[in-house]
Amino acid sequence: MHLPKRYEAFQCGFYVRAVLCCVFAAAVFGTIFAVLIPPFQAPDEHVHWSAGVRRTLPAIVMGNTKTETCEYAFSLPDLFETNRIAFHPNEKIDGQQYRTLSKIKKVCSTSMLNYGYIGTYPGILLARLLTVGEGKSPTKAFQLFLLSRLLQGALVIFLIVRLWSFMRCSQQIIPGMLSLSVMILSPLFLQQSFAVSADGITFALSLSLLTFLLFMERVKFFDWLLLFYLAISVAMTKPPLLPMMPFFLFVGFLRFYLTQPSPSFGSMLRSHRFLLVVACTASATLAAIWMVLQDHTPPAHQMLGRDIDMKRQMLFILEHPWTVFKMLCDCCFQFLNIHSFTGPLGWLDAPLSRWTLRVLKRMLFISFCIDIFAALFVLRVAWTEHWRCWAQKGVLFILLSVSLFVTALCVPLTLYLTWSPVGAALIDGVQARYFFPVVLMVPLVFGSVFLPLHLRKSDAYETTLAVQSRWGALVASILVPALLVQLTTPLFLDLVSRWW
Repeated sequence: MHLPKRYEAFQCGFYVRAVLCCVFAAAVFGTIFAVLIPPFQAPDEHVHWSAGVRRTLPAIVMGNTKTETCEYAFSLPDLFETNRIAFHPNEKIDGQQYRTLSKIKKVCSTSMLNYGYIGTYPGILLARLLTVGEGKSPTKAFQLFLLSRLLQGALVIFLIVRLWSFMRCSQQIIPGMLSLSVMILSPLFLQQSFAVSADGITFALSLSLLTFLLFMERVKFFDWLLLFYLAISVAMTKPPLLPMMPFFLFVGFLRFYLTQPSPSFGSMLRSHRFLLVVACTASATLAAIWMVLQDHTPPAHQMLGRDIDMKRQMLFILEHPWTVFKMLCDCCFQFLNIHSFTGPLGWLDAPLSRWTLRVLKRMLFISFCIDIFAALFVLRVAWTEHWRCWAQKGVLFILLSVSLFVTALCVPLTLYLTWSPVGAALIDGVQARYFFPVVLMVPLVFGSVFLPLHLRKSDAYETTLAVQSRWGALVASILVPALLVQLTTPLFLDLVSRWW
């Protein structure tokens, strides 16, 4: 079945521009979040800020970790009264804090988070390179904080733009890309992306892995370098996310390998891409092992009165494997709804209005329907493939799905081992944002099944490489922003009514 060229061009132009509009909106909304959400009102942001500032100090970088350091940056959480506002929905931010910023004094600190390393907070690292004199001026210290928030989110936005640019350059629709671009408009995702948090690098890693899954043949040296950094950083910060890394990299390589004219097993093993995939996987695995072997016992004041013992908990799991497995599955499935993945914001004390949720549901439904049409559009070419191609794609899909399922289970399992009392019937400390790295990958994992595997050079496949219609782009440039404008007002009101 062949569609008119004009229709193909319109559909391609519409899809590419619709995704771009959503990504642009995510950048704008994220910047608004970074400014309107008061400092240290993202979960544990004050702890991450102190850890990030200390780890990026020159003395600490050089290895002198026992030195007590005094910085204006350590005074900011107290200035903005984190403890007064957090968990208190009726408490508002007082603009007086901004006026008295220049009067704060340096505070000395030796505190350090019991996980992560200097690369956990790329936003702080980059902000230090762009800010001069932050250790001598309170105003500069606050500038460092705000810039860190923006740069944390900028990394995530950059990677989704990178993914979009590869899709545009390949001149093919990737089913699921629009749903993914709408998912990143989730207020919870934007809050954690544009905050001083360890979540940013986990989101960035998911987007990077999707790039390598779908466009292994197009990635450059820069993409490999960034992947190595993200893989090692996430492995040393969030080891439970390690299982999905090798699966996505090796499946991405296999997809690339199967498109070659005359692939051979020997040439595959000698390929520099294969060696890089192995090196990246080995580096991340070693980093995770090293981090797990360190002492990550939570601070004593947090464990007061709690029966936390990892060895005894592991014995309990070995004695009751099926019970714990059901508990882990129930914990994962309870977060699979729009309410969990959109909010509440702040310290879990800023629920979103029904208006906001209604608009988000509408946008997700529309994007899902468009992606179904996109899948059918791509499928009309892919269905001509040999049954072996579909079998190969089925195997690759199963591998990716298993890796996502195992990774999702590892998240509550880690908290059950390190944060829940021995033999507990419930898992403490689990939040929906911990599952974002897995959930982000789902749309494109399903979409990859519809993409042709062996028809990249065939005449049949060339019919999908339609020139993008300006009319299609124009229609998307009108309709999608119209939907996004409907989201702006309720989101703005939710933020302002909670904190200002």
